[in-house]
Amino acid sequence: MTESVKNRTEPGEEGLAGEGITDIAIFTDLKAVSGYQKINRNINNQGTALYLGFSKSGKGSALVNLVFHLAWMETPDCYSVLDQDLNQGAKNCSVPLYLATTARATEGDKPITNLDVIESSKSPAQGWKKVPLSLNIGVPQGENLNLAYLIKQ
Repeated sequence: MTESVKNRTEPGEEGLAGEGITDIAIFTDLKAVSGYQKINRNINNQGTALYLGFSKSGKGSALVNLVFHLAWMETPDCYSVLDQDLNQGAKNCSVPLYLATTARATEGDKPITNLDVIESSKSPAQGWKKVPLSLNIGVPQGENLNLAYLIKQ
């Protein structure tokens, strides 16, 4: 199973074409990852095994921001939400969590060029930003992990 978001800007919107990651996908099987650079870490250790992959296909605009989206909240304007609960299958989890991305650039935005998953207790490497919410929020005994991304300098 694979869920992905291919980011495209609407007519009249500005994007950063061909300069960074254009697509993120979620995989349930690392062997199924084809055409994507994969992150070899299960992001859902208490439920269905999930892995992230990303592509710099050059098609569409580069992503400029990532946020986590809670199922009961309204999707942020200009964001696309991957249709895969990051806490899928986790027992006693009350927080359906989704990844939302945007390629709509505003002044000062730079393309995302790399992704990684890090332990929540660690600071991201220099130049990297950490999405400030655990990938396993609301999951009993869930591994405390954060998504980190590198922005083009």
